Amino acid sequence: SPILTFYGSYRLGETVRLILFDAVSLHSPLYTDFGVYLSYETAKVLDERITVNILLGGHVIAFDANNQVNFAVGAPQGVEFVYRDFYKKRYALSGGGFILPQTSGGKAYQNVWLRWGTSKLFTEFNYIGWTEPVGNDRVEMQSYGISVGGPLARFF
Repeated sequence: SPILTFYGSYRLGETVRLILFDAVSLHSPLYTDFGVYLSYETAKVLDERITVNILLGGHVIAFDANNQVNFAVGAPQGVEFVYRDFYKKRYALSGGGFILPQTSGGKAYQNVWLRWGTSKLFTEFNYIGWTEPVGNDRVEMQSYGISVGGPLARFF
């Protein structure tokens, strides 16, 4: 089933970006996963071709379960690796993820991606999986996707 994703990034400084992310299902049961986080560049190696970014932030999942809309707030943390000029000049290969391991209460979250392309056009493989306790039950969701994307607008 299709999932619509939105991604926005705003550079706050040389090494910090504010990033917004949303994945919305286009099927029933409806759900959305909205996140806000900071990407902090922590290391550059091999003539600055490889960058390591630490990802700090949080997200809210809204989903239907037991005939009502449920909200789950989480703060998975992550890391991203970027390899610039991979295979082709001005093309980058990046991979990373947010992970919240299974808690004793039954909550878990994974968002993992592998992206290749330029700032104008990229292809991405993405996996999102989560588990949330709802009453005495658990709701689980998993999605795998391949996306092609690029900027809708550039500001500044």
